[in-house]
Amino acid sequence: MLYKCEATFTGETRVTYATYPALNSVHGCILFVRQVEDHVDMNHVAETLAQWGWSDVVVKSAKPIQAESLNQPSMHVFRQHYEECLEQGDSLVWYP
Repeated sequence: MLYKCEATFTGETRVTYATYPALNSVHGCILFVRQVEDHVDMNHVAETLAQWGWSDVVVKSAKPIQAESLNQPSMHVFRQHYEECLEQGDSLVWYP
């Protein structure tokens, strides 16, 4: 599943970021979550983002991942997150 969210970065994480967001800054996020069923699980999203160091999560939208869409040139940037999600269970993209 893909969850498009807005959340606040707390910095309370064991995850290593290439570039860390500023503490207490609010950002848009896309959370990739490996799920068996295509249902929205807000509790799991909040728990997962908390592990990544985010709080005050607002889910803007959720939809199943369409793997074939990653073949489009504009979507290649997300391919690594899809693969990480398959391997690790989730993957996060944050943006300003």
